[in-house]
Amino acid sequence: MKIEFTAKRVKLARVAIALVAISLAGYVAYAASTISVNNSITVTVGAKNIFQDIIPSTSTCPAFNSPKYTDGTTNATITGFSGSMSPGSTQTNLFCIENTNNQAVTVTFTQGPVTPSPSPGTILITGGTLPVPASSVAGSSQTLTVSPGVPAATYSFTITIA
Repeated sequence: MKIEFTAKRVKLARVAIALVAISLAGYVAYAASTISVNNSITVTVGAKNIFQDIIPSTSTCPAFNSPKYTDGTTNATITGFSGSMSPGSTQTNLFCIENTNNQAVTVTFTQGPVTPSPSPGTILITGGTLPVPASSVAGSSQTLTVSPGVPAATYSFTITIA
């Protein structure tokens, strides 16, 4: 039994191989242009009975006394922003803070240093303060921004809620 390829089949095989090669090249280019973000949130609130939950920005904070809130009085470490991002992109999460105290508190969002230090470009969160009335819940949208010049790599940093 002899297998013979016609000119038409050889041409179709070449086109198929070329399409596979182009697809692989596109995947490699995409992987080389994305960064991976890993971080932890450290809660160091001076007042006791402060709890937090981090959810997508399109949601709303859970109700007061919800079991979804994580105890923040023991310097809990949780994940906020994560995953792959492209240079020049943003990711927004809603940081929900539950205050079960009888007095109002103000929490501050601060970003620690980024490792390795991206140069050129920056990786920044919104930051700022959030007043939380007594016995209530408040939310702060925090946006992680990756500047266009950030090279593809895996970056780590902490966010402190104090």
